[in-house]
Amino acid sequence: MNTDETQIAENSASRICENLPSAVSASLRLCSSVAKTSLLLILSALSGFAEPAPPVAQLPAAFGWDAEKQSHFPTSLAASPRGEIWVGTEDKGVWRYSRLQKTWTGFTSADGLGDDTVYAVAVDQLGRVWAGHLNHGVSVFNREGWKNYTSIDGPLGDRVFAIATCPADGDVWIATECGLARYSLKKDEWDYFTQAAGLPSNQVQTIAFDPEGNIIVGTQCDGIAIARKSDEYRDWRVVRGPRRPPNASYGEGLPSSLINSLFVEADRSIDVATPWGIGSTNDRGQSWFHIRGADWEANTRGLFNAPEPSEEQAEIKLMLEDWITAMGEKKGRVFAGTRRHGLEIRNAENGEPAGYGEWPSEVPCDWVRAILSGPEIPALVAVYDEKTGGLKSLDAADAVNPVEKIETEKSTPPFPSTAKAPDAKSFQAMSGYLDKMKRVLKAGDGYFVGDDWRTQGDWTGRYGRSYAKLFGVMSPNDREFSDSEKYGAEVSVGPHRAADAAGPYRYIEKPATDNPRVLYNPATGKRCEAEVNDGSWNTKAYPPEWEGPDLMVKVTVPEGPHRVSLYFHNDDAHTKQNKFRDYEVELWPKGEQPFYDEAAAPIAHARVTDFAGGVYKQFAVMGPAEFQIRVARTRSFCTKLQGIFIDPLNGSPGERRDLPDMGEVRYESPDLPDAAKLPEPAQSAVKLWGQLDAASLRTASAATDQPFRILSYRAAASEPSAAGYLPNWRWNLRLWTAKDREEFKTTMERAWKDYSATHPEAVNPESEK
Repeated sequence: MNTDETQIAENSASRICENLPSAVSASLRLCSSVAKTSLLLILSALSGFAEPAPPVAQLPAAFGWDAEKQSHFPTSLAASPRGEIWVGTEDKGVWRYSRLQKTWTGFTSADGLGDDTVYAVAVDQLGRVWAGHLNHGVSVFNREGWKNYTSIDGPLGDRVFAIATCPADGDVWIATECGLARYSLKKDEWDYFTQAAGLPSNQVQTIAFDPEGNIIVGTQCDGIAIARKSDEYRDWRVVRGPRRPPNASYGEGLPSSLINSLFVEADRSIDVATPWGIGSTNDRGQSWFHIRGADWEANTRGLFNAPEPSEEQAEIKLMLEDWITAMGEKKGRVFAGTRRHGLEIRNAENGEPAGYGEWPSEVPCDWVRAILSGPEIPALVAVYDEKTGGLKSLDAADAVNPVEKIETEKSTPPFPSTAKAPDAKSFQAMSGYLDKMKRVLKAGDGYFVGDDWRTQGDWTGRYGRSYAKLFGVMSPNDREFSDSEKYGAEVSVGPHRAADAAGPYRYIEKPATDNPRVLYNPATGKRCEAEVNDGSWNTKAYPPEWEGPDLMVKVTVPEGPHRVSLYFHNDDAHTKQNKFRDYEVELWPKGEQPFYDEAAAPIAHARVTDFAGGVYKQFAVMGPAEFQIRVARTRSFCTKLQGIFIDPLNGSPGERRDLPDMGEVRYESPDLPDAAKLPEPAQSAVKLWGQLDAASLRTASAATDQPFRILSYRAAASEPSAAGYLPNWRWNLRLWTAKDREEFKTTMERAWKDYSATHPEAVNPESEK
């Protein structure tokens, strides 16, 4: 910034300062000149976001998008140098629009995609398209066909949340439930970044780059991390927000550690979209400022033991709402998408409103999932809604006119190489990391283990070997399986209850279904879509700004280490407000706890978002102890839970348990082969697997367990003599194959036949009459 620009910025900012509370003004005066200018510019720019305007006409469909055929639920957008538009959708694969031929082409698993839900899409410098899946890693299109890469040979995680390409070197970065994967365009190699490398969490939600290739990573609920390209991303600087939302409409710092998306503007300002407003910086993350939505005061008053909202506020315009979903920029216009109020636009150069609007008043819940914009493409918006969703255009003229210049056809690029097995040096480093973990779990301790997006409803055998509870399947009762009275799980609603509301509620949506995402019930031989919920479907008692009432699960475990897994399935995610479900899950110790106190912190936590596909959230706990698990609504809709399962933790001793209601039929993990001398790298892989079993008793093992086991599996898979280990390891990693699914199905059918022969009352249970 030159002297004239600095002076203009300071003059503009000084006018804003006149309206600032004295405390903020004082803090700004204490800043260095550079930092002061940075903060004031952020405030000046953000002040241009507009308040809601009267409803305007619905945005037009882009390029003739047919929502009935293609999808009402697009999730991700990308553009290629060849002028193509790529759209990822939920359950209908990925779509390509040719701006020369003016035609759409759809691709699904039948064409080579890993699965038909695509939550992320990007195009690399060679023109290859990367599509990130629900539970099958990433698929790559090289203009002729698709190739799928899972945790066995690509990213470490199979659930992909975001994909971005580095502008400095073209490398492709993939955000998963197991951290970051980077594919090097130059080396044609894969490497990985997890908590062990310095990330605050392995659950990565979003990625952004500045022009120099410095990376900004947003985690699901642990803030952001920033690393420099110049030192090859070795040092990660973590920035977190408060556990409870700020009690003001603006201020310093991030507004939350729950990150929805990231965006780097043309002036290098970094915008962080959260459920509690936007955090911004234009000094590369050294100082931060946040601004909230027009509903901030209602959201503050809706908190449990709500503080009085701060009365001293600057006269600046706020966002349409607190919950910001996505951002974009084109020709001086910056776009901000929201969850319930559509899209707003501001002029990036001077902060003045360039145009804004809500979605039509008769459809107030249109949800902006992604924004795509660029100099050679129209500004596009992915809208997620059962009635008005689809691909929309902000530039109607651009939408019908093809670009004048389109990159000429090139030869078909090769597919990326599959990831290699770790070498001896890598195993030595992983082993050394485990040796440094010293703090051992004690009774009452716990940590978050990670996600399982693969198993879905096929839990029997892999979960609940000690205890299982399927909520609501015998509505108004649950179905419980237990091998000891020392286990238990009881559900209640939280303390922030409306005076005239009850709960929790058990509910059966479908007594029988073939949907594999629905939990199988061995007591009936069917999949039953059922739940327990907190009663917040009663929107008169619990409007969106109300915090809670939330589900509270009291879990009891006996002596020893255990894994507690909660299964969430947003079965009706495509209807009405159900799509907004987005929870925090917190593990607390026994007793009355200040769940809603900023000064307190849970033992461990996680976030549940975009879970129409079904996910297990897993915690390690040490008994004997009682724990409280809070499933927080987070201003979404009707907090619900399908099942809870307790197992011995990996590495803990104990005999195999009989499975629930399976008669004489067994379905359990394959045996390991007898110990044998193996060549490298399989020998190191077997050794490391044993170390990981022992390390699961240490509080820091969340950073390593899943990523290191995947790497061990790759090494064993590369050596034929280690093939005997793979079935057991695949079972424990929940790496399902088509053969595994078929075996599960046939085994459950045999077990039901055996069980029902001796339990005729189970054939027509009272709950299904």
